[in-house]
Amino acid sequence: MVTPIFDSAVNRLIGDVVRAPKGQAGAVASTVITIARARYTMSVMGAGDWLNFDVKGLSLFERIDAGLMESTIKYLEHRLILKLSPALLNAKCN
Repeated sequence: MVTPIFDSAVNRLIGDVVRAPKGQAGAVASTVITIARARYTMSVMGAGDWLNFDVKGLSLFERIDAGLMESTIKYLEHRLILKLSPALLNAKCN
């Protein structure tokens, strides 16, 4: 169920990166995914010729177990690696 939402968010994120000025430092693009009433922000940070991806979680209205949020952040980071790594094209997340 997360796959189509995640794929759409990553496609938006990459589109924003492509449209951003070249060599931009700091925040280049970001997008938000909401999973189980928690908001996860995926950001792309420019660092010279490199791009770094950052995932953060936030819940304002409900108490969500910090361990659950942290494991979801790690899951999303892993999904980003699978989706964006040229060595892992068409890799499946299990």
